Amino acid sequence: MHKTLVCVVVAVGMMQGCSTLSSTTTAQPVTQYVNDANDSRVLTATGDCLHFNGWSTDAMLVECQASAKPETIEPVAEPMKKMVSLTFDGTALFDFDSADLSTAGRGELDNLIAKLDGNSQVGAIRVVGHADNWGSTEYNQLLSEQRAASVQSYLKASLADVDIMTSGMGELDPVADNSTETGRQRNRRVEVQIEATAEKAIFN
Repeated sequence: MHKTLVCVVVAVGMMQGCSTLSSTTTAQPVTQYVNDANDSRVLTATGDCLHFNGWSTDAMLVECQASAKPETIEPVAEPMKKMVSLTFDGTALFDFDSADLSTAGRGELDNLIAKLDGNSQVGAIRVVGHADNWGSTEYNQLLSEQRAASVQSYLKASLADVDIMTSGMGELDPVADNSTETGRQRNRRVEVQIEATAEKAIFN
């Protein structure tokens, strides 16, 4: 009877020891992340590190979030564009009281086309016609518009990919005194305004 009691006590003690060992041993969290061929962390579509099964937020590596997020790429600012304005004397492009380009006028525009054709730094172009104050205001307005359109048509034939706009100012924007012949001649003009990244992009 005494021997039987001792065996029971020993057996109970061993069971208690096993229970204590089991309660103090916990599974270690899995912290394995997927790496690529260069041993760098592989990211998910949301920019988090891709992990194996068993991953949890408690086991997440701090260095993964700090260094593996995609870098934000700042957009490259486009160069500022400026307007380069060329003024052509009306008598250099047209015969008197005409909107048809003269031979000399076509030669003047050919020189301009040679500088603009294929120049990637050149943007849109605006052609503005002007007149003196001789004749009626309505006629001068129409003549300035027709002359701008003639220049536009000639430039467009060679600069098909360039956006070329026109307008006519008539006698409303004089640059000289219309009471003299010299002043009136200066007022009969065509301005070609060119959008470019820099003036030297055209005149180099």
